[in-house]
Amino acid sequence: MIVSNLVRVDGLKDKLKEFLSFCGTIKSITIHKSEGKDTSYAVVTFDGGSAARTAILMNNTPFHGSNISVANVPKGFVAPKEDDPDSRPAVEVPKEESDLPPTTPEEIFKDLIKQGRALTEEALDQLKALDEQHQIRATLAAITEQTVQQAQAKFEEVDKEYAIKQKALEIGNELQKTFVELDQQYKIVENTQKAKTATEGAIVGIATEANRLVDQISQDPAVAQGRAAIETWGKATGEQIQHVVENLAASTSK
Repeated sequence: MIVSNLVRVDGLKDKLKEFLSFCGTIKSITIHKSEGKDTSYAVVTFDGGSAARTAILMNNTPFHGSNISVANVPKGFVAPKEDDPDSRPAVEVPKEESDLPPTTPEEIFKDLIKQGRALTEEALDQLKALDEQHQIRATLAAITEQTVQQAQAKFEEVDKEYAIKQKALEIGNELQKTFVELDQQYKIVENTQKAKTATEGAIVGIATEANRLVDQISQDPAVAQGRAAIETWGKATGEQIQHVVENLAASTSK
């Protein structure tokens, strides 16, 4: 970044570094004489693009007796590594007073925000005055209403010529008539209802038959005998396992 229109105050480099450090980390600053002017300029290198973008906002802000200019370096610019020797005497700057412009970065950004808010409010007031003078919103509303009315009138005109609404109504009636004829011929509604009733009856019949088969199987003597045999075998097997466990426990305790 190039910061120009710097007044030659004592400790300019340190003051500028402190002033711009608000924007971000500064890698280097070199101070140089402005050719043909009684001011100086500085070449400032930031550690990161965000800091440089923040520094741009400091353009035209007060700094020790002048409004500085902050800009990106031109293309092909080679930053000097050393300060220019400057034998010119330092300039005495009057002490800042409360009515002077803000000079710290925090104060400057607060002032910029206030200015932005004031500009926004001023712009809104100007728009409101312009609207009251030329009736912009009322004109837009009238144009919109007129456009709707024109579109409606145009449709009515086309409808009279081509009978669009009547034809749409006729098509709807024709479709309804066709469906009634098909229904009378093929009994669509009646057959659909019959199919639904038949399906429901079939489902009930299947469920009833399934319940009957389950009851029949459960009452079959052979099934009952087989179930009793399985229960007897299970009981005997359980007793044998219990006997083996008790024998093992007895032999372990000896």
